Amino acid sequence: MKVFENDPFINVKEAFDNIFHGLNYKIYLTSEKIEREGEKKAYGATLWPDDEDIAVIFISTELKIMDAVEVLAHELAHVATPKEDHSKAWEIAFEIIHIEYERICDEHEATNA
Repeated sequence: MKVFENDPFINVKEAFDNIFHGLNYKIYLTSEKIEREGEKKAYGATLWPDDEDIAVIFISTELKIMDAVEVLAHELAHVATPKEDHSKAWEIAFEIIHIEYERICDEHEATNA
């Protein structure tokens, strides 16, 4: 059941799932600080717990909605390229998620017009 017909978080998730089939992940919004050892505060993070075969994404609730959507797409690109931290492969994954997201948004807008 959708809460919002134009939910940007659902649209990013749908875009990712359309491209990268079968990758397992969980997404959490968190009001707690997202910190990584030796790094400054982050607004998103992707972790792979040792005891699970699934990526866990955390998105800060301090962000504006569209900034949080962008951070979610960023973190999902890490799920697609787990060993390629901000590499060319990661950049490509991020870009194609964005392109598919825009396609989905346009499709929904045309359907609801």
